[in-house]
Order: sequence, then structure tokens, then C-alpha cells
Amino acid sequence: LINKILIEYLDKFIIIYINNILIYINNILIYSNNIIKYKLYIYLIFKKLQATGL
Repeated sequence: LINKILIEYLDKFIIIYINNILIYINNILIYSNNIIKYKLYIYLIFKKLQATGL
């Protein structure tokens, strides 16, 4: 379910930022060595989750 919801971001981040976002089972791990990018990733993921009611 989570992969279907976040597929548009998985494609973007995995190709460009493969080490920054890992989605597995029911957990999401987001990390970055750049605080600005980290905050952007958090915002995009939570915005998408909220839009789907999760």
C-alpha cells in the first residue's frame, strides 16, 4: 500500500537520492546529510500520506 501511495516519489528519489529514502514493510526511513533536502523529503512524504488519509 505505501509503495503505491508514494510511487511518484520513489521513482524520483530512488533514481536521484537512492540513499535518502527507504520504504520497507510499514516503516519509512528518510535521511539526508543536507537539512534543507531532509525537510523537503519529510514535507513531501507527509503531504502525500495526509492526502491519502494515512
